[in-house]
Amino acid sequence: MNPLKLLIILMLITSTQLISKDEVFSETAKKQFLIGKSTTSYDEAKSFASKMAKRLKIKLDLRGLKFDKNSFLTFSKEECDDFSEYPCYLGRGRYDDGEYISIEHTSAYAEMRDGYYIVVLATGDNVSKSLAKVKKEIPDAYIKTAEIYMGCMH
Repeated sequence: MNPLKLLIILMLITSTQLISKDEVFSETAKKQFLIGKSTTSYDEAKSFASKMAKRLKIKLDLRGLKFDKNSFLTFSKEECDDFSEYPCYLGRGRYDDGEYISIEHTSAYAEMRDGYYIVVLATGDNVSKSLAKVKKEIPDAYIKTAEIYMGCMH
């Protein structure tokens, strides 16, 4: 367990206000990700994502993210101003579940090996339906579960 998370839990448990374990962890959620490709090359990920969008007839939605050699991916300066300093990145999975193709960076997900661009084809609680469809074109596609922070970003 993350040491900071453990410290927060201990502080909450020892406080005079009693709260449940579910309340402590309510700001995170486990999400499933259908991954079609993992690579260290953004260009390779983008080429693969474009090709698969056409073949699978799944919408390509890069979420306005641009490649940034220093931070991997970033939203525009204007979008970053809403919640962070520029450059900024929030991985898919907070409130954007569904079947569409995006390119994400593994730095946003503690359960994933850092340093990779992943081509995500679907997110949510039931991506297994999408997996069956995708396997025809991408035999090594797989589902990965990751914990996503759902709390405030201010």
